[in-house]
Amino acid sequence: MKPIYHMVSHSHWDREWYKSFEQFRSMLVNMVDDLLEILERDPRYVCFTLDGQTVVLDDYLAVRPEREAELRRLVREGRLMIGPWYVLPDEFLVSAEATVRNLLAGTRRSRDFGAEMKVGYIPDSFGHIAMMPAILSGFGIDTVLLYRGFGGEPGQDSSEYWWTGPDGTRCLMLHLFRHGYSAFYFHQETEEQILERFKVLKDEVDARAATTHRLLMNGGDHHWPDPKLPQTLDILRKNFEGEFIHSTVPQYAAAVKEEVNGLPEIKGELRFGYRYAFVVIGGVYSSRMYIKQQNWQKQLLLQRYAEPLNAYAAAEGMRSQRPLVRNAWRTLMQNHPHDSICGCSIDPVHREMMTRFKAVEDIGQSIVELSLNRIIPYDDLASGDDRQLFFFNPSPFIRSGPAEAHLSFYLQDIVVGLNPDVKVAPRKAPVAGFSLHDAQGTEIPFQILGRDEGYDIAYTNYNYPRQTYADNFRLLVDVKDVPPVGFKGLSVKR
Repeated sequence: MKPIYHMVSHSHWDREWYKSFEQFRSMLVNMVDDLLEILERDPRYVCFTLDGQTVVLDDYLAVRPEREAELRRLVREGRLMIGPWYVLPDEFLVSAEATVRNLLAGTRRSRDFGAEMKVGYIPDSFGHIAMMPAILSGFGIDTVLLYRGFGGEPGQDSSEYWWTGPDGTRCLMLHLFRHGYSAFYFHQETEEQILERFKVLKDEVDARAATTHRLLMNGGDHHWPDPKLPQTLDILRKNFEGEFIHSTVPQYAAAVKEEVNGLPEIKGELRFGYRYAFVVIGGVYSSRMYIKQQNWQKQLLLQRYAEPLNAYAAAEGMRSQRPLVRNAWRTLMQNHPHDSICGCSIDPVHREMMTRFKAVEDIGQSIVELSLNRIIPYDDLASGDDRQLFFFNPSPFIRSGPAEAHLSFYLQDIVVGLNPDVKVAPRKAPVAGFSLHDAQGTEIPFQILGRDEGYDIAYTNYNYPRQTYADNFRLLVDVKDVPPVGFKGLSVKR
């Protein structure tokens, strides 16, 4: 049978890397503008893959909202392929929950536009976690396309494999050849150069294919769509045997599935390929450790505190803060692309990442505060001594152990500004001592870690905040038997 060559036009769009996000977005806006013009004027330019991540749609439409209807039409017509990811992440440096939320956000946005690419498109992630087949399966995706983390070793010379995760979930793995996702981009070459280079590349993809179908990736990092591609395909049709089509990754995957039989099988994580795919995985996991630490802290804030407490409070009648939760996750995931979270970009990129991390912290802590105010009775007129301490256990099992807590005891009101008619009561004496007691009246041991006189503040939705001067304590409390995803309260006796 004659070979069928699937030419897939795309641009791999790193949101930030050797330029800042806004510098790359300026390029993105112009690239997509040019792409839309090509798709409009040339019916022979069939389709384009927008890198498998929907965040580029949002980045573009933030500047060009008037073109949204046009984008939606092209997605519905199958001429613009989007999703299934929100961003293309590094898989090892983010939590499993973050990977799931990434696909949730990406598939939700894709469906909103009318179609999603049902292929796990991760050609540039530096390696791949063992459970990726299972995670993709949870979203109805049974095919993955990748490049790095695999290849170059004995038995790794095919374009198609069965990849099995630890739970037994299996997916079809489409593996790019050693030249990756940019080898078949010919925009700046003459006809003679195209024919000469393609002959060499053709021999390699032919040797790897287990079916009559071959994948030719026509793009690269921040590459513009090639307006000469229809003419290039004519040149290839005229000079080489086989069928050449302007295709998509799902079209290629579907064609391969119809013919696959007896493919080699691989299991577990993919993090090597040292002789194959410009391996960088070993050089990025200790780079800019503060970024990795910030990411882990913010993931824990959302996963173990903000979301469980929001669900708890919503069950108690509070309006769900889910829109804020989703916004926090989207902001956090904008730090998860491989060139961002891996710490291998220019300094301005990583400074902007810290701003996003702070935004996630502020949103997450706001959700926690709103939720706690619903779960635990809160008097927004009170500004006196703290009378209770509550401890929350985010784990799915009972926990006991030392926990840090803060207590404040009222000393004096603070008046904003100067007004001779306002008289402030004298400051109270500092606290001589206090004790903590559980619901049965048992005294609970604690250690004072720190003490200072400073500010305290009580907030309300219906007036200005009330600021006071307070005697503030930082404690280490021996807390026993806090129920799973639950609370334990202690009373404070002065």
